Parts: sequence; C-alpha cells; structure tokens
Amino acid sequence: MDTNHRSTARYIEAMNEFFQPTPGHNVFLSSQMMYHPVGAPTSPRRSGSLYYGNNELTPLRVLGCSTKKNIYPLVANLVEQLLFDKEYQLGTPNDKKPVHAGQIGILVRSRKDGKALRKLFARKQIPAVTVRSEEHTSELQSPCNL
Repeated sequence: MDTNHRSTARYIEAMNEFFQPTPGHNVFLSSQMMYHPVGAPTSPRRSGSLYYGNNELTPLRVLGCSTKKNIYPLVANLVEQLLFDKEYQLGTPNDKKPVHAGQIGILVRSRKDGKALRKLFARKQIPAVTVRSEEHTSELQSPCNL
C-alpha cells in the first residue's frame, strides 16, 4: 500500500516520521522489519485537523511511562478528554465538529493491554471494540459509537 486514502496528509507525514528508523533507534526493535513510507493521495477525501478551541494540535501523540501499568490511565484520560471536553474538535478552521469515539484508534501490543484499557474505558463509560487479526499479535483498540 503506497498511498493511504483514509488519513489526512498531515497525519500521514507524522506517521512516516515516527516509523522511519533513525541511527540508534528502530521503532520495530528489529532490523528485519522495515518501514516503507506511504504517501497521501493527490486529491484527498479527508482534510482537516484536531483542534483545541482555535489551536491546531499535532496529529500524533506518543506516550511513554516507566512501567506499562502506568500508561493505561494516561491513555484512558486522554480519550476521555477528547470525547467529553467539547473544546476538542476535528475539521477545518471554519468547519469543526466534536470528536466521536469511532474516530479514535489505539494500538496495543497484547490482549492483556487491550483488556486493561477496555476495563478503564468501561469505568469512564467510553464505548470500545476490539479488532484482532489472527496473523498478528497486536490488537487494535478502537472506541466507537455502539
């Protein structure tokens, strides 16, 4: 897949930068896994950005913690803010709409991570579904409207 038709150009640029190995750092933790940058379509179906009020935000956020269990509440709190703080909106400067759960995707390494997040989402009344591929060990946590 050389072209990503589902994301904005700005998000694609951020993902390409994040996944591109740099000297001394490979996101995949293996020299056998290579990242192939993708491009945005010449006439995109999607445009817009994430805003807080009138401030455009970075399209990709990476969280790190000293222990894995500490990251779960950070992720749950961030999703809660995106959904319930109406200052967070998606769109263009002249046409912004509140963020909906189905617009958020979270990648996790294991089922255990996914279950821990789902439990926190349930406590915060945030709907979530799990999409799992048998071919991979990773899960995709994607809260969505039920």
